[in-house]
Amino acid sequence: MLGLPIALTDALPGPAWAVAVLVLPVVGLAAGTLVGSREALRRDPYLTARAHS
Repeated sequence: MLGLPIALTDALPGPAWAVAVLVLPVVGLAAGTLVGSREALRRDPYLTARAHS
C-alpha cells in the first residue's frame, strides 16, 4: 500500500525469540519442579493429608 517491500521473513520473529519461546518455559518448569519437590519432601505426608481432609 505504501510501497514498502515486505518479505515473508520480515513478518517472522528473530531466532532469539524462537530460542526464548522454547527454552524459557523449560527452565521455568525445571526450577518450579525443583523448588516444589524440595518443599514437598520436607513435609510429613500424613500431616499434609490430614490438614487437607
